[in-house]
Amino acid sequence: MPKKKILVAAIAGATLLGFGALFTFIVGGSGLGTQEQLAFAMKLLDEGRWDVAGRLARDLESQGLIDPEQDAAWHYVQGVSKLQSVEQQLETLPNREVLWQAAEHLERAETIGFPLGFQGKGHYYLGFCYFHTYRWDKAIEQLDPVAGAWPLRRSDALRMSFAANLNKTPSDQAAANEILVKWEAIPGMSDREHAQISLARARLATIKSEYVRCEEELLSIAPELPEYSEALIARGFWRLQAAADPTQSAKYRESVSREAGSIFRTAIVSAETASPLRQQAAYLSGRNLRQQGRLKDALSTFSGVRQSNPRSAEAIASGIEEAEIMLESRSSEEVVSTLHHVLRNIDDLKLYDASWIPLDELRVRLLRIGRELRDAHEYEKVIQLADHLALAFPLSESVRLQAETYDSWAQTLAEATPLLTIEQQAAHRQQTKQMYLNAANHWEQLAGLELRSAEYPELIWNTIVNLQQAGELPRANKLLAEYLRSEERLKRPRGFLALGSNRMNAGEWQAALEPLERCLIEYPTNPVSYEARLLAAKAKRELNELDEAVELLRSNMGDFQLAPKSQVWQDSLFELGQTIFRRGDQLLLETQLASSTDAPEVKEKLERSHNDFVEAVRSLGEAASRFPDDPRYYETRYLVARAHRLAAQMPETLANSDSTIVESAKRELMQQRRLLLEQALADFRALHQSINDKEAASSFNDRNLPILRNCYFGEADTLFDLGRWEDAISAYRNVASRFLNRPESLEALAQMSICHRKLGREFEAKKTLAQAEQVLKRIPPEYDSHFVDFTRADRGQWQNLLGLMKTWD
Repeated sequence: MPKKKILVAAIAGATLLGFGALFTFIVGGSGLGTQEQLAFAMKLLDEGRWDVAGRLARDLESQGLIDPEQDAAWHYVQGVSKLQSVEQQLETLPNREVLWQAAEHLERAETIGFPLGFQGKGHYYLGFCYFHTYRWDKAIEQLDPVAGAWPLRRSDALRMSFAANLNKTPSDQAAANEILVKWEAIPGMSDREHAQISLARARLATIKSEYVRCEEELLSIAPELPEYSEALIARGFWRLQAAADPTQSAKYRESVSREAGSIFRTAIVSAETASPLRQQAAYLSGRNLRQQGRLKDALSTFSGVRQSNPRSAEAIASGIEEAEIMLESRSSEEVVSTLHHVLRNIDDLKLYDASWIPLDELRVRLLRIGRELRDAHEYEKVIQLADHLALAFPLSESVRLQAETYDSWAQTLAEATPLLTIEQQAAHRQQTKQMYLNAANHWEQLAGLELRSAEYPELIWNTIVNLQQAGELPRANKLLAEYLRSEERLKRPRGFLALGSNRMNAGEWQAALEPLERCLIEYPTNPVSYEARLLAAKAKRELNELDEAVELLRSNMGDFQLAPKSQVWQDSLFELGQTIFRRGDQLLLETQLASSTDAPEVKEKLERSHNDFVEAVRSLGEAASRFPDDPRYYETRYLVARAHRLAAQMPETLANSDSTIVESAKRELMQQRRLLLEQALADFRALHQSINDKEAASSFNDRNLPILRNCYFGEADTLFDLGRWEDAISAYRNVASRFLNRPESLEALAQMSICHRKLGREFEAKKTLAQAEQVLKRIPPEYDSHFVDFTRADRGQWQNLLGLMKTWD
């Protein structure tokens, strides 16, 4: 019998033969060639016998009878048989995975060229695969030629094209409307097709908030049609949308919300409602309950939906709604647990069903939940949630949330000032450092994951900032080199500033100047230049380049673009006063070390030193008066007092060193000296009174203790300079009693002895020295380091000095 007659007989007998007998006939004794068997398989697919067709294709492959790279018919049979095997249950993830595999075969068949006579079917089936795996644009492209190439399925193709245009982002309502017009124009459609068109019209009307028209379309669908359940849910859905419409009246929104709830309940309990549609109705009912403020009922409904079919689109959306409700009630443990289950069930993002929550929105809502937990300082919970994100989303999403959380955690710890013991403070500092390191490590990991993205330099910058806070300066500097290579030009100044700051913190003054000066040269008008100038001035002060430091600071202070309220302006003012004071002090020291033969130079330096002290008083005084709450306030006031006292040395030295000066000029210089000393005395007294008042108010800071000590000594020494010996003795006695059995008391007692000698009280002078010797013996060994810090000599030198002073006449 000819092969064609055998093939016809096989097809005719297909309904009579069982699967095993038919398959055995085809592959065993029919004598058909490979392409004839594939042609027969394609006919079987048209009859819905995907099982036989699929097995035939697999058997041909196992026998090595086909070339997968060249055989379009084989790919067509493989693809369509897989599609038909799952098309009745497309809502399950495993079946969508099979559909994805089917699409791969059909894509290959299209590339080679669909078999002759099956082009329309090939486009339809490939479009079907794309549509049900949510690749909307590709689905539209494949379904477009179906209407002309396979009229039998043109209604289904138009229905999917219509939905795809509305589902894609952004949606294309105009294209959807054009497709709807074509669809409506098809003659001789069935009642079901007309019902599907009514559902399509209703969907467009809902999008446009044309609720009356929407209801009319849905009510036109007869109850006996399978589409009726879908129409019922759509009637509830538009009411749900209308209830959330702020342009509608409150009474109307309340009314349609009640109607929506009733409709959803009807759909849920109806025996005619298919399981997937019942799932949809339950989810929408939960949304309606949440919208009504019935959170407990909504939570119960969402939980039921999530657990009944965990991998469905409704279950994923319900889990997000659940988590958001629980977040409002501060149930952070349940939030993280619920989202763990949700994310675990997403599995594969390419097969994510975005029917209710688009993927981008899902990501945003998950991250919003994480950030709200972070803002509530639920840091450990956020880290757990971030770990769970990696179950479904790219690793970068998880790492980003962890980086942000550790960053915030570190800042919270750094800003906290708990009452802790010394040991606890050390542990707190270590914990804070570790959180900064954790943040830095995650920012750096994220930068590696986003190496080619535009935000890469910013991620490196975040790493650097956290490394700086953790004190990991070498590692930060290494990354700064990478940052400066990759960052756009306008943002590089902050990199130069950070590098300079890191080197400053490491005490590398000269190395710090290199990036700072480059910043000032290349970006002179950038706002960062002000801070760079300030840091450069500090580095030059440390390098004793005081004139250049002063010029840099004056440049900052003289720029009208830098407002006095800015921190950099304030810091520049304090730094300017301190630098000028230091320059004056250095000039004064140089005059004291100069030889007597350098009289003109000494006089010139004395005058410059005096002028610096006067200018320092002006700058430091302005800083103290402008910013009384600044932590440097008391130190600044102390320097003002010292500047007045040191400035008094110039008129005294000039009056005593120049033998040619007239008596009136000498008296004027000594009067100037006295006025400066009186001002210094008033400054010292006012300052220690202010500090003591603050101490009495229980807000004393330990950093003020050295300043307080120096104030007492400053007052006593100034009285000594003024020749007010009795007042000086009283002031030194006050110091000795305040610092009893400490090295500072030795200085006070030694000065008291000198004052007694000035008054001719030799017995009192020696008695005071004897007292000093007794005090020296009582000073505990743990204060040995304080001798050289706070006095003129160490313990042994003090013993010798006191003995020497007792021999003075």
